[in-house]
Amino acid sequence: MKYLEPEISPLLLELLEQGAAKSRRRLPGYMQPSVRHHFSPTNVETAEAFADACAVNPTESPIFLEALAILPAGLFSALVLACGARMRFEEIEKFLDWPARSAKLALHMALTEIQRRGVI
Repeated sequence: MKYLEPEISPLLLELLEQGAAKSRRRLPGYMQPSVRHHFSPTNVETAEAFADACAVNPTESPIFLEALAILPAGLFSALVLACGARMRFEEIEKFLDWPARSAKLALHMALTEIQRRGVI
């Protein structure tokens, strides 16, 4: 399985910039319908807060940097691609060569972990 390296790299910044461009075309606080449909309201709020942290300046965001430090690479990849780059689950799985429905599980675990640790 592939994943994004848990570091601030040019690829990561490019993906986040693409996500920020997508979110500028939508309402503030917008999260993919697939995230809203599959997750609890608390997880959706956490996802939106992380997406907002990625959209401004991720390299200076305490939320982004703390998630980078505490999450394993696979969970961090799912979180950044879903919330930061605003990719759908199918796009994440294709991008990372993951099996079907694995992105949803990884994102759920990532959101739960950053909530549990008090990042957001």
